[in-house]
Amino acid sequence: MIRSSFSVRPRPVKRLTLLALLAGLSVAVHTLESLLPPLVPALPGVKLGLANVFSLFALMQYSLRDGLCVGVVRCLIVMLITGSVTGFFYALAGAILSLLAMALLKKLQMSVFFISIAGALAHNTAQVMVAVLVTHTTALFGYLPWLWLCAVPTGLLIAALHKMIDRALKTGGLTHD
Repeated sequence: MIRSSFSVRPRPVKRLTLLALLAGLSVAVHTLESLLPPLVPALPGVKLGLANVFSLFALMQYSLRDGLCVGVVRCLIVMLITGSVTGFFYALAGAILSLLAMALLKKLQMSVFFISIAGALAHNTAQVMVAVLVTHTTALFGYLPWLWLCAVPTGLLIAALHKMIDRALKTGGLTHD
C-alpha cells in the first residue's frame, strides 16, 4: 500500500499551523491593545497583556518550546512593525521569564489560573529588571509591588481567556484533550 506524503505526518503540520495562527493572533491583539488608553494611568506600562494568552495556550497545549516560539515571534514581529528595539528587549525578557516560570508550574501540575498569575508576576519582574539594567536605577524595584498587585487580576483574566479558547478549539476539533 502506498501512502501519500500528506497522510504520513498530519499532526505536526496541524500543530505548526496552529502555532502560526497563535503567533499571528498575538501580534494582532498586542497591536489592538496598544491603541487602548492606560489601564491604570497612575502606573505607566500596566496593560492587560491579552496577547500573552496565546503563548500560555501554546505552553499548556504543547510545550515550553512552542510557547517560547509564539512569544518570541510576537516580540520580533512587533519590533519590526513598531521599530522599537528597546521595547523588544523589555517584551522578550518578560515573555521568556514568564514562560519559564509557567512551564515549571505546569510540570508541578498547578491550575492554569495559578500558572497564569505566576506568569504575569514573572513578566513584570523581568521587565523591571531590564529597566534597572538599562537605567542603572535600582529604585525601580520599588515599582514591583504595584505591578504585582495588577498582575493578579490580569493573570486571572488571561487564564479565563485561555480556558475559553481551549474549550472553543476542542469543540471545533482543532486541538486534542
